Amino acid sequence: MQEFAGKVAVVTGAASGVGRALAETFARAGMRVVLADAGQAALDRVVDELRAQQYDVTGVATRVSQLASVQALAGRALEVYGKVHVVCNNAGADGHRDADRPIWEATERDWLWTFGVNFWGVVYGARTFMPILLAQDEEAHMLNVAGATRHAVVALTETMSDQLARRDTRVGVSVLSTGARGRGAASATPPARVAEIVLQAIKDRQLYIRADL
Repeated sequence: MQEFAGKVAVVTGAASGVGRALAETFARAGMRVVLADAGQAALDRVVDELRAQQYDVTGVATRVSQLASVQALAGRALEVYGKVHVVCNNAGADGHRDADRPIWEATERDWLWTFGVNFWGVVYGARTFMPILLAQDEEAHMLNVAGATRHAVVALTETMSDQLARRDTRVGVSVLSTGARGRGAASATPPARVAEIVLQAIKDRQLYIRADL
């Protein structure tokens, strides 16, 4: 995908970290951006900040662990902008809520929450948006961010890539592998730089993207 101006991007987990940086980078490239996040107040703040810079953005409160919520996100994006060209399944949750507790002490509820966001969020994003991207028959791209469920998301994205290649479509797919999900923590690679790397990777139709957060 080479042209971004005038196109539409959807970014989940867009109220902070890499998600916010992706949204701003896409907007700076001339895209109209739909920002999605579970936290309404934080989402509203980011939308206001980007609109103050004269960017065309829309915020949609979304829980990516719920298929109906992701479908509502897609419906809103199409209602406002008519099409979608870039989808970033970026929303993520840490391995478990208490970072000081050993991972083997994580509860079933912790794991259900983690996989609900990190893995099923990507599955629901792909299930909802990929048919839209394919039906448009235009250059488009999907980014899956692999955090706490890294190997599952990488394998899912590799399968998607193979299947898209066999269809000879105009839709590309990438997986961004990270160490942490950038929720306010210090990072080896600043979120803004990660967003720049992602933008170039989309241009190059690069499957694997690595950033140490």
